[in-house]
Amino acid sequence: MKKSVLVAALILLSSIRINAEPQEVFGRSFMLIRPASYNIAMNEQLWHNFVYHKCGPTYGAFQLIPFYQRSHARSKVARYFLINRKNDLLVAGDNSSTDLVLDRDIRAEWLNLPSDFSGKFSICPEQRQMGATFMYNQDLKTFLDVPFLKDWSVGIEVPFIMVENNLHLTECDLSSTTTELNRQPNIISALNQRDWCYGKWSPIAQNRIRLEKIKFTGGRSLMHRDYFQLASSLSLTVPLSQKQDPEFIFDPYVGLDRHVGIGGAVHMQVLLNRHPERIALSFYLNLEGNFLVRNKQFRTYDLKGKPFSRYMNYTRKNSAPGDVIPGVNLLTLESVVRPYGIFDFSFGWRINTAPFEFEIGYDLYGFGGEKVELRSKPVDSPFNRTCGGLNEFGIAGSGTIESCGQTVQATASGSTIACQADDDSQFVGICENDLDLCTPAAGSILNHKIHVSAGIEHLGDTANGFAGFGFYFELAQKNSALANGGFWFKVGAAF
Repeated sequence: MKKSVLVAALILLSSIRINAEPQEVFGRSFMLIRPASYNIAMNEQLWHNFVYHKCGPTYGAFQLIPFYQRSHARSKVARYFLINRKNDLLVAGDNSSTDLVLDRDIRAEWLNLPSDFSGKFSICPEQRQMGATFMYNQDLKTFLDVPFLKDWSVGIEVPFIMVENNLHLTECDLSSTTTELNRQPNIISALNQRDWCYGKWSPIAQNRIRLEKIKFTGGRSLMHRDYFQLASSLSLTVPLSQKQDPEFIFDPYVGLDRHVGIGGAVHMQVLLNRHPERIALSFYLNLEGNFLVRNKQFRTYDLKGKPFSRYMNYTRKNSAPGDVIPGVNLLTLESVVRPYGIFDFSFGWRINTAPFEFEIGYDLYGFGGEKVELRSKPVDSPFNRTCGGLNEFGIAGSGTIESCGQTVQATASGSTIACQADDDSQFVGICENDLDLCTPAAGSILNHKIHVSAGIEHLGDTANGFAGFGFYFELAQKNSALANGGFWFKVGAAF
C-alpha cells in the first residue's frame, strides 16, 4: 500500500502540466493580487502536527506568523495595464513630425499636452507586502460533552498587512518647442491632472496598512495516527479592509478587495516508509477553495474596440463650444463585481527526525477572473451631472456644429486614443452597449510556487511548542498576476 502511494505521488509530480496557453490581456484598469496571507503551505507548516491532535488540558492551539513578500520585475505585467502589446507608449501631438504621428500610441492633445509634444512613458509594477497572521484553534470537546463533536474544533485567523504598490512610472525622450497656456508640462503631470477624478498613474509608491480580515473556521480531524493525518474544515471570511480606490491605477488595497469568502479545505498526510522511529518520510496534500461573494464598487471602463478611450475627452449633447470633460470621470461607474472563486493547492514531502521537521513542496494558486457589469440602468454619472444615460455624451470633436439654431460642441465618434477623427455632422453619443466590460475586470491567475521550510517541535508535560521558518518563489503563468518571492517565521503552541 505504501509503495503504491509513493509511486502515485511520483507520477503526480512528474506529470503536472498546465495546459493553459500563454495568455496576455491588455489595457486593464484593475488587477486582483494574491494577499501574502493566502498561503496554505505557510499556514500548515508544523501547525498540522498540533492543531488536529491537541493533548493539553484546554485543547487549544495558536500560532503567530510574521511574513514578507515582494514581487519580481516582469515586463509582461506592464502590458497588462498598457495597450498595443507594448512596454512603453509613444505620446505625440498633431503638430509633431509625420513619423511620430503615424507611430504614436496616444495623441498628446487627449492628455492636455502641447500639440507639438512628443515623448514616451513606461511602467514596471511592483509590490511589497509584510505583516503577521495570528491563528487560534479550540477543540469543542472542552466545552461540549457530545460524542459527535469530540473531533471538531473552531478557529479564528486575523492577518495584519502593509501593502505597498509602485508603478515605477518613468518618461523619456520628451520634446516640445512651444509653450501653450493651460497645457501639462510632461507626461507624468498629464497622467495625474487635477481634473481627473480617477484613472491616474502615480509616479511614487503608495501604501495601505490594515487588518485584512477575520476568518472563522470549523473543522474536524478524521485521522491522526502514526503520521497519517486527514482533516477537513469550512470557513467564513469577513473582510476588514477597504475596497480598491479607482482614483489610481494599481492602487494598493489590503486583502481580496473586500469580498466576503465562503470556503472549505482538506488536509491529508500519508507515511511513506516502513520504520519511522528515527526518520519518517511523509507525503502531504492540502487544498483550499474560497467562493468570493460579489460586491459593489466603482470601476473605470473603456469603449469597445477603443483601448484607453477613458483618457479621451467627451462632451455632453448641446454643450457650449469647448465644454468637454475627461473620459475617466465619465466612464468610472458603479458596478457589480463578481470574482467567483480562488483556490490554493499544495503538495510535497515532509521529513521528521525528532525534534525537527523539513518540508519541500509545490503550490498552485488560481483565480478564474472577474465578471463586471453596471449596477443600474440607465447609467448616471455622479462625477459630473445627473443625466438620463451615457447616450447624452459623445467623444469630443475639434470644432462645432449647428443644433436647434445654436452653435454647440461637435462630436467625433470615429476617434481613438491615437487620433481624433473628423467631426460628425450631427451629435453622435455613446451608450451602455459601447462599454468594454473586460477593461475594469481583473484577469485570471495561475501561479506556480516552490517552497522549502524547516522547524523544530518541543513536547512538554503541559504544553507543546514549535518554531519554524520557510521561503518560497512564485512564478506567474499569465501577465495578470505578479510573480513573488517571500519568507515567513512562525511560533506556536498547543496547551
